[in-house]
Amino acid sequence: GTHLIALEDGRLAIFDHGAQFFTAKGRRFRDDVATWLRNGHVSRWHRANVHHDGAMRFCGIPGMSAVPDVMARDLDVRLNTRITNIQQVADAWRATSEDGQTFESPHVIVAVPLPAALLILNGVLGPESDWRKRAISEDSLYAPCLAALYVLDGPSGMNTPGCEHLSFSPIQWICDNHIKGVSPQVHTLTVHAGRDFSMRWWTEDREAVGRELDAAVQTRLRAKIVHREYHGWKHSFARHTLPGVIGVVQTGPTLVLAGDAFVSPKVEGAYESGKEAGNFIAGVLG
Repeated sequence: GTHLIALEDGRLAIFDHGAQFFTAKGRRFRDDVATWLRNGHVSRWHRANVHHDGAMRFCGIPGMSAVPDVMARDLDVRLNTRITNIQQVADAWRATSEDGQTFESPHVIVAVPLPAALLILNGVLGPESDWRKRAISEDSLYAPCLAALYVLDGPSGMNTPGCEHLSFSPIQWICDNHIKGVSPQVHTLTVHAGRDFSMRWWTEDREAVGRELDAAVQTRLRAKIVHREYHGWKHSFARHTLPGVIGVVQTGPTLVLAGDAFVSPKVEGAYESGKEAGNFIAGVLG
């Protein structure tokens, strides 16, 4: 998604802080990406070098949040609404939010990391559930990611296209959001730590984590860091994919699991799983 920081002088510092880009390899996804390109929702960012996969990297305009925004523009989306429990009520499912709101439907798709899904579905999936057994060792299924967002006092000194994929710890990825076109007013950086570093430092104080990342980043920059924020995602990357494109937990009422733990741990994998979940529900509806 896109993260904003309002500076004291009124300028907006903007970051792509989660997924940085996506590739399009399957026909269905390629067709949608072609439409988004024509309509100005995404752009071609750069082509990866042969050391990786040589595929074109796409990004949203003006940021990565543009992709889910355009996909959800005709839907009733409730932002900042955390679902904490889903229970079956007669021939429907009742979802309850953290602030006490309830939503009912005979068809539900749960598209969050499997360990989080199990918490929401605690009363539905018992201890002997196959899905619970698959997610019982969440540390082996998902890798965490620690991240830092930096505001700079000038150009970073990075070259076009403004990103580097690094192989040494603690940094795995660094991106200049100004060069990328995400942050036109302010020079900003998004930094993702490597998996080994993130796993080792996950439980440590974020300020201590930040000092490690700051030291590793500053030596690569021409500018100075003037503002910093630290973030982390516990279930950032599915290291192993589950069989199938979706997980059908129950039919009548319908409960389906979807997400990037199926197919592949990438944006396209989440897209394909979500599309298949929607098609499954459409098939149930006839």
